[in-house]
Amino acid sequence: MNVTNDPQLLAALRVGFIIEGSSGSQTYIFSCDDLGNTAGATSRRTTAQDGVVVSGAGSWNYVADPSLSIGGYTMDGTGDAPAARAGAQPLCTLAADEVARVTYFVYMEGCDDNCSNEAQSRDISLQFAFAATRA
Repeated sequence: MNVTNDPQLLAALRVGFIIEGSSGSQTYIFSCDDLGNTAGATSRRTTAQDGVVVSGAGSWNYVADPSLSIGGYTMDGTGDAPAARAGAQPLCTLAADEVARVTYFVYMEGCDDNCSNEAQSRDISLQFAFAATRA
């Protein structure tokens, strides 16, 4: 996975995947903090509580931020030479020759302390690659 190296964007971004295969659908929402150095990112509290997002239609309430750390799902290596990382979690398991449909979305979580004016008008570069290992 190749993403921007902008500390503010890495701190504010979320990447979501919906993976649909023969066994059903799986949804993931990841924070991107651990994909680079976010030490220089500006942080401002946007909610009355830490680690929450606003949820609800019509009325709102705070819920725990559902995003997971993406680092636990990434592989080592570059280009055409991915390598399984010890302890990494698979996004899905597929049968031999099975095809899965992947939908992705990228957004900034408005309740994230790093989603502030400093995150606006920034360029983003994303490249995703999926690799398989035998179970």
